[in-house]
Amino acid sequence: MSLVLFFTCLLSLLLTFCWYRHSLRRQWFDVPNARSSHSRPTPTSGGVGFLLVCLGGLVALRVAGMLESREFLVLLLGGVIATLGLADDSLDLSVRVRVLVQLAVVALMLLLAPGLPPLFLGSWQLPWPWLLAPLLLLYGVWQINFYNFMDGIDGLAASQGLFVSLALAWFTADAGEFGLATAALGLACALAGFLPFNAPSARLFMGDVGSNFLGYALLALGLLACQRGVLDYWSYLILMGAFLMDTTTTLVGRMRAGHVWYHGHRTHAYQLAARHLGSHARIVVVYAGINLAWLLPLAVLNRHLAPQFGLWMALIAWTPLAIATWWIRRRLLGGAVEVSR
Repeated sequence: MSLVLFFTCLLSLLLTFCWYRHSLRRQWFDVPNARSSHSRPTPTSGGVGFLLVCLGGLVALRVAGMLESREFLVLLLGGVIATLGLADDSLDLSVRVRVLVQLAVVALMLLLAPGLPPLFLGSWQLPWPWLLAPLLLLYGVWQINFYNFMDGIDGLAASQGLFVSLALAWFTADAGEFGLATAALGLACALAGFLPFNAPSARLFMGDVGSNFLGYALLALGLLACQRGVLDYWSYLILMGAFLMDTTTTLVGRMRAGHVWYHGHRTHAYQLAARHLGSHARIVVVYAGINLAWLLPLAVLNRHLAPQFGLWMALIAWTPLAIATWWIRRRLLGGAVEVSR
């Protein structure tokens, strides 16, 4: 198994390098604009490398009988989301087209994952499917998009994907779900092969093809883990807390200020902090620290508590992050530029 995972990482590194060289020859660059956090044209859509490795790995796991057909199809739908992202990288698709396709894919994912457990809101349960399915549908589309929003500085989206996929691999392996654990480990190894090109200062961006795929892949792995009883929804949402709170708090703040929510901008807390500190690497380290020292222990603790406590544990995890996001935006937003796409 160790040799297979090493080969996965090596293959991702090789394919990413090939895409990097191809992008340089074709001059497929992300050119800086008023919304950018980088200062020079940089090759983009580098997520194609780890995407191909992940899709090939899923086929191998299915052939080996380590994934059931429904699990395989749920995870394979990430290829549709990635294709949409690649088209957006090239053609700049409209918001309506992107959201409609995302809604259709997430709805199909939920149809392929029946029998999901209820969501506990304290002592009250939100049952599947009539009340829970619409909520999961909306959250799924939001996660695909907020993961894209958080791919604004070097290494952040890839390192977050590495953290969450490794955490899910740990939880699923501990519960004896070795097929899901291997899929999560494969994603982590593929991201490890991409990170040398994307770590600050990045030579290659993952593009929408990579960020959209990562948002969906982590969602699908988390949902399947919940279906198998490995963890509950709140444990997964705690793991995603750093990205979830930055984007959601920023969205609420922009809507209150009268901005169109889907217009491009660079006023997320992580973007403001990166410009203030003059460093992408420091922000990546801060997010890694939050994940490892705060969110992971709370997610582990929540797994061992009664499900009625999940909401309260999530609020404990999220509240300081939401307050920090609000405070950073209030203090640093003065010189920020808000630009419509």
